[in-house]
Amino acid sequence: MGSDWVRDVADFHEKYLVDIPNQPEGMLIEAQELHRMKLFLEEFKEFCDAVEKKDFVEYVDAIGDMIYILIGTALSCGVDLRPIWDAIHVSNMKKIPPLHAGQKVRKPDGWEPPKIDEILQNQGWNR
Repeated sequence: MGSDWVRDVADFHEKYLVDIPNQPEGMLIEAQELHRMKLFLEEFKEFCDAVEKKDFVEYVDAIGDMIYILIGTALSCGVDLRPIWDAIHVSNMKKIPPLHAGQKVRKPDGWEPPKIDEILQNQGWNR
């Protein structure tokens, strides 16, 4: 427990009978999407409230809850985020530092985004 966030959330889904498809299916049906958006917005509101109150414990709790919900959403779509995370991380690490503090990192010439399409195809997802 704790070393594989995707496995942890999958265990939660299995224990509480949250639907995880056997085959990748793409985006969820509207009712599921609305439920997931409601969950996420509720946690995002808690995050915003924590920022306003300067409550660091609630701030961190809301961050964790939002991550949990987003991982669960990917699982419900039949997507394993681990290889997607790895590809995004590799791509981000190829960026160059900002010129000044507080600015975004920059994409160097020739930078290419992660090949999310290929990863999803490897997971059996097709458009």
